[in-house]
Amino acid sequence: PDLDIDLIRKILGILEQNPYARAFKSLGSVPNLDEYKISLNTDIKLDQRRYNAPTTSQVAAIWVQGSDPQNCFDRSVVVHAKKGDRPLYIRAYYGCYDPLSYPLFFPRGETGWNRWMPYDNEDIQDEDFGDNEGLVDTIVAGESRGDRIGKRIVLPRTFPGGDRDMQRRLLDAMAIVQRWGKPDYFITMTCNPYWEEITHNLMPGKLPQDRPDLVARVYKAKQGDMMDLLTKGKHFGEVAAYVHVTKYQKRGLPHEDILLIMKTNSKLASPDDYDRVISAEIPDKEKHPILHDLVVKHMLHGPCGELKKSCPCMIEGQCRFHYPRDFCDATQQGKDSYPIYRRRDDGRGVRIRGANLDNRWVVPYNPSLLMRYNCHINVEACSSIKAVK
Repeated sequence: PDLDIDLIRKILGILEQNPYARAFKSLGSVPNLDEYKISLNTDIKLDQRRYNAPTTSQVAAIWVQGSDPQNCFDRSVVVHAKKGDRPLYIRAYYGCYDPLSYPLFFPRGETGWNRWMPYDNEDIQDEDFGDNEGLVDTIVAGESRGDRIGKRIVLPRTFPGGDRDMQRRLLDAMAIVQRWGKPDYFITMTCNPYWEEITHNLMPGKLPQDRPDLVARVYKAKQGDMMDLLTKGKHFGEVAAYVHVTKYQKRGLPHEDILLIMKTNSKLASPDDYDRVISAEIPDKEKHPILHDLVVKHMLHGPCGELKKSCPCMIEGQCRFHYPRDFCDATQQGKDSYPIYRRRDDGRGVRIRGANLDNRWVVPYNPSLLMRYNCHINVEACSSIKAVK
C-alpha cells in the first residue's frame, strides 16, 4: 500500500523493452510453469539478450548477491534450479552481470562491463588530459622508460627526512667526529608509555596508544631533561660534542639514540672507569629494592634463543643482540665496538616472561639514569674506533 503507483508505472515503462525483464515477466502468463527454464548466456561473444526456448520441466529462481546470508559478500548473480541442478553463477566480469544487478542503469539490457571489452584510443586528444606531464602525454611523446616519466622534484635540505637532509646530517656528524674524535658513550632511551605523567592524564578507558600527542609531549620533556643532564649537568663528565636523533619504533613509541664525545679529562680509560658508570648485573634486592625492580622491568632482554626460538630478535637461530652473554668476573676489552662488561655468576636471577633470567640477560645500564627516568636506557661505552661507523 505504500508504493507510488505512478512511479511503478514509470519503471514498468522504462523496462518495457528490457529483454531480461520481458523474459521473466513472460513466465507469469505461462499456465504450466514447471515445464519452463531460463538459460542465461554468459559468453560475451554472443548476444546475451537472447535466451534458449523452454526445454525441460524445471523453473529457475534468481536473486542478486547479498540475498543469501551465508554468501552475502560473493559478487555474483546466482541462478538456482528448482530440482537440485547445480547453480549458475553470473560473475561480476560477465557482460550480463550489470544489467541483471542494476536494471535501471541498463534499461534496454545493454551489455555491461566485461574483461573482454575492447579499448578504443582513436578519439583520445591531448586536450582531454590537459597540458600537464601526465602518463598518457609521456607515452604519446614516445617515452618508454619509467624513470623518465613525470617531473623531477628535488627536495630542499629543509625538508626533514629527505635525502639531502639526511646527507647533510651525516656530513655534520662525521665532521664532528673528525674534529673531536670518536664517541665515548652510546645511549639509547625508549619511551615508557606508562609514565605517571601519561597515565594520570588519560581519560577513563583510554590507553597510551590512544593519545600519541600526550606520549610524544611527555617523552619530549623527559628527553630534553636528560640531554641537559648529560651535556650541561656533566653527568658523565665534560662533553665536548654530541649527536642525537629521535626515531619512532613499530609500536609508535619515541626512541632516542645519543652519541657523546667527552673531553680528555672525562674519557673512560680503564675497566674500573667502565664499572663506575655502567652495570650489567641484577642489583641486590635487599640493598637496592627499587633499582632491582626497575632493572627487572626495563633492562632484561629476552627470553630468546633456546628458551624462546620465536622471539623477534632471532635471525637464523641466533639472537641478533648476542644474548645470553657469557659470565665474566671482570670487565674486559671486547673484540667489537663495546667492552665485555662484568657479569658475575652470583646466583641472582628472576623469573620473568615464563623463563628464569640471570646476569647474562641484563642490558648494560647506568643506575642513576634508570632511577631518574624509569624507562629503558641502554648505556654502552664505545671502546673501539669501529663505533664511529
